[in-house]
This record gives sequence, structure tokens and C-alpha cells, in this order.
Amino acid sequence: MKKRFSLAIVISLSCVPCVLSAYMDETAQNRAVTEFTLQGLEKAGQPKEYTVMRIAPERHGATVVEKGVLFTYSGRKVKKAKIAGDFTGWKTAMLTRGRNGIWYYFLGEYDRKPTVRYKFNIDGIWTSDPRNPEREDDGNGSYVSIAHTASHGESNQVTFRILPDGYIEFRHYDARASYIAIAGDFNSWNPEHDIMTRGEDNIWRLRKRLAKGTHRYKFVIDGEWHVDVYNIESSSDGVGGIASVIKIR
Repeated sequence: MKKRFSLAIVISLSCVPCVLSAYMDETAQNRAVTEFTLQGLEKAGQPKEYTVMRIAPERHGATVVEKGVLFTYSGRKVKKAKIAGDFTGWKTAMLTRGRNGIWYYFLGEYDRKPTVRYKFNIDGIWTSDPRNPEREDDGNGSYVSIAHTASHGESNQVTFRILPDGYIEFRHYDARASYIAIAGDFNSWNPEHDIMTRGEDNIWRLRKRLAKGTHRYKFVIDGEWHVDVYNIESSSDGVGGIASVIKIR
């Protein structure tokens, strides 16, 4: 009787990893997961909405919680896996390889389109997502895959963010302004060089690639200079005032 009982315990414990893996696949997209959890993925699937806790270099190592879409690809023998799509301007971005040979890419805070087109580049060969049945003809005898972006929207309390293609997107909400520009170290503090564009949501945006280092900037709103109030980093502007700061590493 004791031997049978011990065998039952061994069998039950051996199934625990399988149960945890299945639990993650079914429920992780409904709760916040960490990078460590993503590293342990055991199978690829269709793009899914997840909430991910990550260390953000653009926030000086702070932990941020982001809602987005997770793309996955299975390939233990793959040496390089990349993704390109509407959200990268069709420039390739690297996927991360997990411990079990599952490659993944997390697209966070993207709300410009409800659906996006994308393809994988696996060791130099372009392919649609084999796990995603949603696709369309690309007009060149092949297909592009289709994914639905996370529908979380943006609040009015927005600041800059780093996009998947490496660009910085400056953002500022203002429903009344008629003109907003960015002025900073990177454009000789000229308010006429980098003019922002208003979206239908009254969020003004400007994409710009910055060199590594520390950059100071301000918004010029209808002729008046303002700091980025939702960026916690600031310093002297050199003329007795305060400027917002962004650090690129």
C-alpha cells in the first residue's frame, strides 16, 4: 500500500510542470507576467493579448506594467528570428529566444490601428506566421499575417515613449492648442524645426531618432514654453528655468 501511494505522488509531481505550462497558456494573458515567465514558454501560438511587467531602460531601470500583444515562433534550431510589420515601419526587429526554443516579441502600447500586418524573417527567409490562420495576400505571391492590437487606448497623461523601430515618440495632450513643437539640445532649441502633429484623440505626436546620451527638451505651445509634466526627469534649462530630460542608452 505504501509503495502504491509513493508512486502516485511521484506521478503527480512529474505532471506539475505540464499543468503550470497549460495554466500559463490559458490565463497568463489575463494577468501580469514577467520576462522570466515569457522565457519559459513551451509552445508558440497565435498572437495574444498579455499584460507584461518589465524593466524599462527608458525609465532608468524602473518596473513598468504594459498591456500589449505577444508574437511567438517555435524553432529550436533557428539562429536568428526577426519580425517586421506595420508597427515597425516594416523594418526588422529581433525576437527573443526563450529557454525552450520559443522565440517571442512583445508589442506594447500600440493603438494607431486595431489590426496590423506582419511577417517573420527566420534565418533570412521571410514567412507568414505558421500559427496564425489570419492572413491576407501580399500581392507578391505570398501572405502577410494579421494580428489584433491591444485595445487599451491612451490617457491624457502621456509622455515620450520608445517605439519598436528605435525611434522616440514625443507625445503631449492638448485639445486647445493650435501649434506645438519640440525644442531641445538636439535641434539647437529651435521651435520651428520639430513641429508636432495633432491626432484625432487630441494627442500631439512627433517621431524622432536621438543619439545615445542625455537630452533636454521643452514643448513650445502656441509660443509659450512648457516642460513635459508627465516626464519625471528634469534639469536646469541653462537660462534659469526647468527642462524635461530623456536619456538614451
